[in-house]
Amino acid sequence: MYFGSILVTLFYRQISPAQWMILSSFLSVTGYGVLLLFRPLGRSWLTFLQVTMGILAGLGTGFAYGVIIITPQFWLEKKRKKLNPYFFLGYPGFLLLSVTLGNYLCDIFSWYGAVIVITGVFLNQLILGTIFIRHDSEPACQN
Repeated sequence: MYFGSILVTLFYRQISPAQWMILSSFLSVTGYGVLLLFRPLGRSWLTFLQVTMGILAGLGTGFAYGVIIITPQFWLEKKRKKLNPYFFLGYPGFLLLSVTLGNYLCDIFSWYGAVIVITGVFLNQLILGTIFIRHDSEPACQN
């Protein structure tokens, strides 16, 4: 995840925030989709699928996290110093929330159903990424 955030920081202006969010969502959905392949392939493939899912979904989540941290900086020019710590506190808060939600979903729907629900959340992020609006004060990407 942190590697994805580093990549966004380095190449943020190469593509628009909306394109970063679409790429992020696509990687996350692909990562969880790979994990969903576990059921028909059997346990012998589980380690490979978990590693592949971790890399893809981690990169996707890192891209989204980087965009969430960088993009509002243009909107909050005057309040940036006050609000920056709260942006960075969002990650551990989201992690705690997502683990709790994942455990709750596993209790209700089983592991396989919980992964399907989480994949649906990332599909919604993909839709939201397509309607991401650029703020006027944000510099244009350098295509």
